[in-house]
Amino acid sequence: MLNTDYIDPKLLDETVKLSSLDYHNNKRLQVVAYDQATIYPGRDHEGGGLVDSSGRFISSSSTFDGMEGQEGAYKSGTIDYRDEEVVYLGMFFDVWGHCITDCLRHLWFFNDAKIDDKIKKLRFVWTASSWGDNFADNFWEMLSLLGFSQDRLERIVKPTKFRRIWMPDSSFHFQDSLKRDSLEYTAEYLDTINLLIARATDGAPISPNRSIYLSRTSWKWNDKDFGEKYIERVFQNMDFEIVHPQGLSFVEMVRLLQSVKRLASTEGSIAHNAIFLPQGAQTYIVRKRRGVIKYQPLIDCARSLETVYIDANLSHLQYCKEKLGHGPFFMYVNNRLARFAGIKSHFPVIDYLRYVITYFKHVASIKLRQLYR
Repeated sequence: MLNTDYIDPKLLDETVKLSSLDYHNNKRLQVVAYDQATIYPGRDHEGGGLVDSSGRFISSSSTFDGMEGQEGAYKSGTIDYRDEEVVYLGMFFDVWGHCITDCLRHLWFFNDAKIDDKIKKLRFVWTASSWGDNFADNFWEMLSLLGFSQDRLERIVKPTKFRRIWMPDSSFHFQDSLKRDSLEYTAEYLDTINLLIARATDGAPISPNRSIYLSRTSWKWNDKDFGEKYIERVFQNMDFEIVHPQGLSFVEMVRLLQSVKRLASTEGSIAHNAIFLPQGAQTYIVRKRRGVIKYQPLIDCARSLETVYIDANLSHLQYCKEKLGHGPFFMYVNNRLARFAGIKSHFPVIDYLRYVITYFKHVASIKLRQLYR
């Protein structure tokens, strides 16, 4: 259920449209074998993936399922050959919101009784996207809960052909792979999430009665968000506990989220953690950009969440406009957030100036790199 009272009118139609979709797909998944196929790592902000023996790129093997032509510049390089049978788990990258969505999409098979145990005993291989490979311990902890021990996981770092590569179908992908109009998930994806919850909580029920605000204000690498301290203060005054999740293990995070009745956060990866909430929980998501992230409505749908989006930003300066996640972002207690909380609005001039300066620093850096390229 969606509350539209605090949404920017310019984003209202798209938000309502995405929130009204049924993201569940009844597709039956399987594990497909590719003989004499080659895995290409990512490079220079291009994805990699799997190319079959005829040279056909398997689009579901790349950074995002359905992205055509992501084999990148490696295709013409030297290829190693291994007379071995492996399972390809796809391409991982270290953005947390994607770790619990895109990076999980091939992992359902290991806990599926319908899949032959012989496949599950093979070596598992994966590639890392140039989007990032500095994975937090929480990522490996999450994989270990699913049964993937690190000693059986091998990262492929150069083009490698295998005698046979098994690749599980995607349980989380785009409905229209070329347009990337909307996402969908299968029962296997939700089974994976529910299995993680069950194993993290040891199967013991937890009473959901807490109100939590997940904050990024203590994250030392967060250099593009301005003004969140004011958002945090609003929810603290509304009796929300302030939690900085960077200090929690994956198991601790899941147990915390299972105890939540009301969750608030800014939009982005930190809000995607709502996938671990109890069914029907309430979420308050403060949007920090002038655009709609398409992942969050799917998560809202999958957990049947009661969602309130609050547009409380003036993020009109973005040095990479086609990629809304790059920022920088400026948040403040605008009229919408003030009306939601029953308080007066407030515009922090100093923080806005810092936001403007950061924008121009990024633009100058990009121009210099282009000049000396």
